[in-house]
Amino acid sequence: SYLNKWIGVYEGTSHSWITSPTGNAMVTTNTYSDIFIEVKKNNKDSILTLVYKDKYNNITGQGDYKILPSGYYHSEWGSGSSYGTISIRFDSTSLSYSSYQKCGIPCDSGKRSYLRKK
Repeated sequence: SYLNKWIGVYEGTSHSWITSPTGNAMVTTNTYSDIFIEVKKNNKDSILTLVYKDKYNNITGQGDYKILPSGYYHSEWGSGSSYGTISIRFDSTSLSYSSYQKCGIPCDSGKRSYLRKK
């Protein structure tokens, strides 16, 4: 299957942020983390399971995604103050992941990760 070429462990840095109102100003808090993503084949058609781990190998999340033969996944939901999106892209040596979520009218949060295959 075309999914086999993306199975493995990826290592890199993740940038997370949240922007929210504080008093009369908008404040953005940025966090940078060293992370690992283990990519496993799922028993469902065209699905890969991504297991997110921090630098101490603690699992911090998991998701199942239907990856196209091009190595791409994209999903959007909601609208206005509840809009969100996830995008995943594989190439021969790397994985990029981005997410965005509105959390009410004035705030939003997101994550961008770029990882290299180990």
